[in-house]
Amino acid sequence: MREHEQLTQFTLNLLPPGEKKFWSENGTLVKKYATYPDTFGFCGPAYDEKKLDAIDPDWRCFVRIENTHIHYHNYHIMEPEVCISLLEYFLDKIVKSIRNKPDKAKKYAGCLLHCLQDASTPAHSAEEYILRTFAPPPRFWQNKSLHSAIESKKVTLKPIPYKPKILGTDLKQTIFHSFYKIYHMHRISLGASVPILIYTYEGKQKKAERLLSDVIRECVLIHTDILHTLYLLANDKIPEGERKKLEKCDLRLLRPIIIEQDQNYYDYTIDFSRNIYNSFLPTPFKMIVKEDGKIKEREFKYGIGTMTDGARTKDYHAKLVYFLYPGVYNRFQCVVGLHSRLVKKANVRIQVLVDRKEVFVIPTMTEKMPASVVDVSIEGARELTLMASSPHPGVNPALVGNKDIIWANPVLLK
Repeated sequence: MREHEQLTQFTLNLLPPGEKKFWSENGTLVKKYATYPDTFGFCGPAYDEKKLDAIDPDWRCFVRIENTHIHYHNYHIMEPEVCISLLEYFLDKIVKSIRNKPDKAKKYAGCLLHCLQDASTPAHSAEEYILRTFAPPPRFWQNKSLHSAIESKKVTLKPIPYKPKILGTDLKQTIFHSFYKIYHMHRISLGASVPILIYTYEGKQKKAERLLSDVIRECVLIHTDILHTLYLLANDKIPEGERKKLEKCDLRLLRPIIIEQDQNYYDYTIDFSRNIYNSFLPTPFKMIVKEDGKIKEREFKYGIGTMTDGARTKDYHAKLVYFLYPGVYNRFQCVVGLHSRLVKKANVRIQVLVDRKEVFVIPTMTEKMPASVVDVSIEGARELTLMASSPHPGVNPALVGNKDIIWANPVLLK
């Protein structure tokens, strides 16, 4: 419980002075309620709820969502619908309470922070059997809890200058971007749990604690962004410049919830970072385009790189699936085509699906074809899929080889 209080205090310290004063008023309500879900953590049918009622008659509204304890949401945070239901419940309660019932807003905020801390830190990133699968303990660790081995480590969070980010101009957009921040951080925490455990087995405690502290610091920054955005929303203080900036979303900054690809999915947050023929050399996004009636090569600064491999014994595809939240963005736009330098021969099918229905297709794209503009409606949709597929060599042996597809300047628009 002390860890939750420590992380909560660090979150509050990163807020602007006026906001920090608001969340810190009336003692330590936010910090107290950051431990609340554990205090009321065993509230199943066998538990004496009358005793809990005697402690706090309102306890249910802070630790249950539709009669389900919020720890359930922590364990299933990687499921979009579960994470979204958690955010919908708490973010709505906090925004509605900030002006009229500030103390209640702080209680809800504390419980929300508890959930986010559990969901996005290495100790809670996976169940025990998963940790043991990816970081098998030596014999002398067999009977010890790996979860406790991570959680019991000393976390050092030094004060840093930080300007909190605004995640949305309304509640729905804030929920959408909060989900992706949490989802991405959970994946990072899961990846960090393995080296932390290996350092622990090897007796390299300082290295383990340093890595753990670095990951948790990134988690706390996201929690700060969420509290900052909720405070501004409740007080109608979103700057006009931020409103305009948030009218579109760079798809590169969102991690797909499903990635199906045999080859590397090239740095989805940046670009093609590696040339497949000469590793780690920059490979700019270059495609053949048709502009003003002329065919020419153009270099794009931003994009997502995917690859299909026609040398397989079956048709192969590269598929990226993104979770959407209805009412946030209405259109998806990009320029899609084959890399003009890396692709020599190609026969690729390009598809964009919205809620698993095809809304854009290039049945056969060859190396001689210019890139195409994609502009489709995603209004009310919950899923966006970008897919490219290549035939196996039995269809045409001349087409064996890697097919690098660029989704340039991919954006979601209001």
